[in-house]
Amino acid sequence: MGLKRFKNKIPSLFLQFFFLHIKKNTNFAKNLYTIQKFIFMKKLIIFMFLSVQITVGFGQTVIQGMINSNVTLTKEESPYLVAGYLVVFPKWKLTINPGVEIRVADGVKIEIRGALEALGTETDSISFISHTGTAMGLWDGIEIVYGNEGIVSFDYCKFSHAYVAIKSACCWGDIKEIKNSHFTYNKVAIYGYTKSINNTLIENCYFAFNEICIQGGSKIINNCVFEKNDYGIHGALMVDVSNSFFSEHTFIALIGCGDTKLFNCIITNNNIGVSDKFEIENCYISNNYIGVELFENYHGFSPIINSKICNNILYNVMNYSKRDADLYDVCWCSSDSTTVEDLIYDAYDDLSVGFVNFTLFTEDCSKKIFKTIKEENRSEYYNISTLPNNETVIYPNPALSTLYINNSNKINTISIYDHSGRLLIERSGFDNELIEINVSDLISGFYIVRLLNMENKIEFKKVIIAK
Repeated sequence: MGLKRFKNKIPSLFLQFFFLHIKKNTNFAKNLYTIQKFIFMKKLIIFMFLSVQITVGFGQTVIQGMINSNVTLTKEESPYLVAGYLVVFPKWKLTINPGVEIRVADGVKIEIRGALEALGTETDSISFISHTGTAMGLWDGIEIVYGNEGIVSFDYCKFSHAYVAIKSACCWGDIKEIKNSHFTYNKVAIYGYTKSINNTLIENCYFAFNEICIQGGSKIINNCVFEKNDYGIHGALMVDVSNSFFSEHTFIALIGCGDTKLFNCIITNNNIGVSDKFEIENCYISNNYIGVELFENYHGFSPIINSKICNNILYNVMNYSKRDADLYDVCWCSSDSTTVEDLIYDAYDDLSVGFVNFTLFTEDCSKKIFKTIKEENRSEYYNISTLPNNETVIYPNPALSTLYINNSNKINTISIYDHSGRLLIERSGFDNELIEINVSDLISGFYIVRLLNMENKIEFKKVIIAK
């Protein structure tokens, strides 16, 4: 109360001092002008501190400070240099017109507490770039905080050389959509979590030469291209990815944390294609160093459905869990079960992990040959008569006591050799569609099967006998 009473007395004390000073100084007009000037300068300083500063000069418009009214940045005043911390306060909106170029000084952040609408066009995009150079992480990026639903939108924008180009502060910042936009040479292109009731739509976007493209959760990603980054999608939670392409990632194309889905995507020529907790459906994962790394969550393994995992260099699939993984709806683009098994990392390679059970398909993935139940050391066979013409399949591989060979190529002679080239078994004269060869006398090891058909064409297959 004492402080309040003192504040209430300030005007009267000031007036008493003022008139006393006038009595002692006959230059009344001079003193009045001085006090008026002091009051004006104080108001001007306060106004400059609380409002956005916009200065035009040297071919660019300098902008920084607080935006506490609706502001529109136009192409005519472009380029804009964000020279210092820029904040859009709640209830106010920053609109950026097509064709505007935003240059941001080193270490400077644009913070959105209100609304931002940056909607370029196909022929007149909006650019957010560094003012000083081409290294990663030069400017801090755009951070969305204290958001309401659907208040931030980007369309036909370009972002480069930021530390985090677009960041949604956990967990209240909201980004409605990011569409038709390019992200290049950023440490992180898009980061953060938005409100779970309003997942951010990321659509028709291009990501290249970033350290991490998308990190965080609550996103729907559709029809995007990711190439030549360190990581494509990293630490995804509640993320759906569809109709997208991932290529040439230095480390991992996609890392999931949970409740993540991957649909109708191509993942090729990466170091690691997919790692950890992605539901995968109708995808093609090929020519990576490692195709898929399997980790279980509290539900077990995320399912892999109607997909092709083919021709990856070290392994198609690596199981890192002690639990068995059933991949019965995956085609491996090979009907040679030895080739398929060699590209699967499981308990046969490391006793500390579980098996990977699989279905062997024909090379065109149109027919099932058999499926494995490794823990029970057995296989279940499908109808071999449904195989395409001109395809010879030997199964199971590894075999225990019997080899089955379909006779679609009208085989005349079957010869089995050991690794040194010594002939061990030879049979000829087959009329049946399915040939059975007893191999119970063979010891465990690697063997070559030579197939000679009626047209004197020779085919070789590798088999393993495991007892």
